[in-house]
Amino acid sequence: MEKPNYFKVLVANEKPSASKTQKLLVKALLVLEIVLVTFLMGLIPDLIALGRPPTSLAEIWQPVMSALLIALYAYARVRTIEIPDAEEEP
Repeated sequence: MEKPNYFKVLVANEKPSASKTQKLLVKALLVLEIVLVTFLMGLIPDLIALGRPPTSLAEIWQPVMSALLIALYAYARVRTIEIPDAEEEP
């Protein structure tokens, strides 16, 4: 099954008469929006689970790195970058 192209889905309502720079800006802003929202949605539950504001970076470095990896995966999906499957060791 083919992975969907998110640019085609998200920019479906774009005006056909839009200039090339405007289309590029829309695509860049869509990527930024998806990465930022994915990062925040990955980080906020961990901050809520902490129960208080973090006092140092040592308390939240794992949730921040986890949210960053999720955001990078979302970026790869949006740009339709193929991620190879893990190779099993014999």
